[in-house]
Amino acid sequence: MARMHFPGAAPTAADEAEAHAYEVEQYRKVLSRMDWRFEFSDDARFVREARDMLDWLRQHQPVADPDMSIWRSIAPEGFGIPQP
Repeated sequence: MARMHFPGAAPTAADEAEAHAYEVEQYRKVLSRMDWRFEFSDDARFVREARDMLDWLRQHQPVADPDMSIWRSIAPEGFGIPQP
């Protein structure tokens, strides 16, 4: 049975856990779709989109993957979290 959530009500621990699980799932998806060779592309649009993905990953990594275990399991060796 689905939980009812009333607008304006404080989120419950279950709501927060569900939101975190969703963020981790999205983080995994973006990380697994990342083309790590984007800087070698001649397509400026592709490079811009890849940089946007990288920025998104950078922003979500501290919450979705604080120990970077997901990053290390998906990203090729040598691709740590790049600093802006």
